[in-house]
Amino acid sequence: MVKKRAKKTLLQAKDVQTAILTQAEILQKKWGTLNETERQAAGETAKEQGWPDELLALLGLKPMAETSLVMLWPYLKSQKLLDNLIEKLASPNEFVQTAVARTLKEIADPLSIPGLLGALLQPRRFLPARVAEAMSGLGSFGAKSLEALFFLVEAEKRPLILQVLGQMGKNCLPQLLIEALKDENKAIRLAAIEAVEEAKPSQAAEILGPVLLLDVAEEVRARAALALGELDDPEAKKLLEMGQEDRAWLVVNNCKTALARSQKATSQTAKPAEQKNDLDLKSAGM
Repeated sequence: MVKKRAKKTLLQAKDVQTAILTQAEILQKKWGTLNETERQAAGETAKEQGWPDELLALLGLKPMAETSLVMLWPYLKSQKLLDNLIEKLASPNEFVQTAVARTLKEIADPLSIPGLLGALLQPRRFLPARVAEAMSGLGSFGAKSLEALFFLVEAEKRPLILQVLGQMGKNCLPQLLIEALKDENKAIRLAAIEAVEEAKPSQAAEILGPVLLLDVAEEVRARAALALGELDDPEAKKLLEMGQEDRAWLVVNNCKTALARSQKATSQTAKPAEQKNDLDLKSAGM
């Protein structure tokens, strides 16, 4: 009897979810034609019908749940829903993690910052890469909060913060990365190099140059060489040529490898341009 009741409850829950997804699909199709008053009314109805919890439960399982939650967020949002969304980042299901991270990135709610910072400091529960993706939509708000946290936490947790900063693109706070590259902790300097390589700020070569030429640790200088090789910048190539004078074989080898990779990338980019010019000349009858 208990099993039958449980099965019936499960079927009813699935029926509710199916109905919500069907209504959500209809709403998405006509969303662009609704004015703000109509959208607000639709959001209130969705909230009354229990959409927030059901859409949250379906994240990573049904694409419609993700797009609907993002679309309706201004009308469904609450601190409880936001906290539950962040908690779901710890799901063992990779598809769920990815969908939640994308959703948090899209909604870019500043109220998510404290929860995401807390998640970042729990790498055994929350994958730092997922937290980084979630925070990447928060722009300067997220970056400034990471900067504040960087100076509050112990040294072993700072590389996690730098990893997220690397995902912030133009909001990566180059000055903080410069300071991190001067830290006495080698792990922090290595993490800062990776952040510069990932974010590629306009002054990346200028930031990494002193590290390649002056850092006391061979491993750090060698890692800086590889990062410079990822930059399409004449200044980076000059620095790599200078780095070949290093006393350490690993640094010299990485400089040569980075230069070779850079030259190969340049030649591959040049070939399509040359082919286009040849075609243009042929078309012109020359």
